[in-house]
Amino acid sequence: MKRASTFISILVSVAVLYFLFREITLGDITLVLKNVEVVFLLASLAVYIVMNVCRTFRFSALLDKKLNFSKLLHITLAHAFLNNILPAKSGELSYFYYLRQDGRVRTGE
Repeated sequence: MKRASTFISILVSVAVLYFLFREITLGDITLVLKNVEVVFLLASLAVYIVMNVCRTFRFSALLDKKLNFSKLLHITLAHAFLNNILPAKSGELSYFYYLRQDGRVRTGE
């Protein structure tokens, strides 16, 4: 059942991306980028950074501060990036992968 759910999620993601990119031209993208309000763009960037810093504090507390804040912030930002671009929540696995790569945190902790 879990595999079927994952397969359906991936299939829906691919279908949505196909239909979106079929309807959007490069001219549409450049038009949107030209009309972006810089103030709103900077405000959203600030909120995104604060959100990820807070998430890093939370992960640091859950891991009993086994990693320094800077290293954990890099892991959190990479996790957020991959979680946003990979389909079917498969980006969630990147957090465990990066923690495991550091070597100080085991997967079961």
